[in-house]
Amino acid sequence: MSGVWRERRWRPWEVLTVALAYAYLSWLPVGFMTQRAGSMGRMGWPFVNLPTTIAVSLVAFAVAWGVMAVPARRWATPVHLLGMALSVLFAYWIYRQYVDHYAPVTDRATALQYGAEELLAGRNPYYRHTQLDNTISPMVGGLLLAVPFVLTSGDMYWQGLVWLVLTIAFLSWLCGTRAGLVTGALLVLSPAFRLELSIQSDGWLNGAALAVTGTAVYLLAARYRRSTWWTAAYVAAALVFAMAFSYRFIYAVLALPLGALVWRHYGRRALLTAAIPAGVASVLLIFVPYLADPAVYAPFTKAGLGSRPGMIANLPLLTGLACAAVAVVGTLLLRTLAGVWGTMFVASVVFITLTGWGQHDWYQYLTWAYNGAALVFALFALCLPLRPPPGVATDRTLLEDLRGRR
Repeated sequence: MSGVWRERRWRPWEVLTVALAYAYLSWLPVGFMTQRAGSMGRMGWPFVNLPTTIAVSLVAFAVAWGVMAVPARRWATPVHLLGMALSVLFAYWIYRQYVDHYAPVTDRATALQYGAEELLAGRNPYYRHTQLDNTISPMVGGLLLAVPFVLTSGDMYWQGLVWLVLTIAFLSWLCGTRAGLVTGALLVLSPAFRLELSIQSDGWLNGAALAVTGTAVYLLAARYRRSTWWTAAYVAAALVFAMAFSYRFIYAVLALPLGALVWRHYGRRALLTAAIPAGVASVLLIFVPYLADPAVYAPFTKAGLGSRPGMIANLPLLTGLACAAVAVVGTLLLRTLAGVWGTMFVASVVFITLTGWGQHDWYQYLTWAYNGAALVFALFALCLPLRPPPGVATDRTLLEDLRGRR
């Protein structure tokens, strides 16, 4: 079944590059658990060692490449839908197998739950600590995204699975059921994603929320002037995007490529209609809690990466500058939305790599805490079309446009 955008075939260099990055991102949590507990157990299978991880990743992407290349058939849609359902059921089984083991020793979900509870009670969420006596590190945007789950179930039990279904369903609707099947299968195959899901981590969830809401903003930018209702939907999508944007600092560079693409494809007015409410909301969500009591505002403190013996000097600054440089280069070169998420994928890998190199420790929390988000960005980049939609203001890259003006 075809989606809003036409399904596209993956190019060989894309498959090879992303497959190797997939192996790298998938192995880091396995190495972390092996170093810490002796092994990752069934959670890591079949990624039992680095050579096997590379081989499995290459085979998985070769199969996905074949699936995306098969000519569309009516009978294929039910098969794709069944595959997506099996992927979600497998994720649920993994979650149920391991959540009782990991939940007592992690506090990612607790931080969101406690923070959301404090917000609902009208109190500053950053005064409260988790059950492990850690400060709450997500910004208010992440806490707001958690509120529906706190209100409906009292905790974060369903958050990860709901966002997995949303991500798969959104790509399936947008790019066809094959894209949804491949995305679901590749996500749940990776131990990086499985571990994040089991410990109820929100690292990957932030990436999924940005990819879904950012893509929705871009889609609505082409339609927002059709009626008042379309404009309202566009602004609402921008505000939800602001919540995902005001979650963690690692993804702040997204504003540059996404904003530039909306401006170039749909004009300055389209950009400002979304950017003004999203920008104001983001500033309020990030800085009002800080100004209320800077001493307890943990997100700024956590952005410093902490300290380790022998850590490269000014590592947070170097990492931020490197990710910003990736965003600038990506903004100059991209011509489609696939390029936005490809840029974010590269920026995420740069962050992960510099964190491991700069702290002289590849098997640590920060080298795999955001790997699931990186995989989401990569799959969005692979599934979205490489040609701009008809009717855009320009189909040139910004670099081509700048060269043409000389």
